[in-house]
Amino acid sequence: MNSNRLDGSKITKVYLEAKERNNTEYKLESMMGVYRKLTGKDVTFEYPVEA
Repeated sequence: MNSNRLDGSKITKVYLEAKERNNTEYKLESMMGVYRKLTGKDVTFEYPVEA
C-alpha cells in the first residue's frame, strides 16, 4: 500500500502476518535498509492490529 506524507513524499507500507511477529520483528530495521538501498524508496513494515 502506498501512502502520501504531509510533505508530499510517498512511503510504501508492507503488512506482515501477525503470527510471524516473533520471527521477524527484530529484522525490520535491516529489511527497511535493504529495501531502501535496492529501490531508493522508503518503506515501513507493519503488523495488522489484532482485534
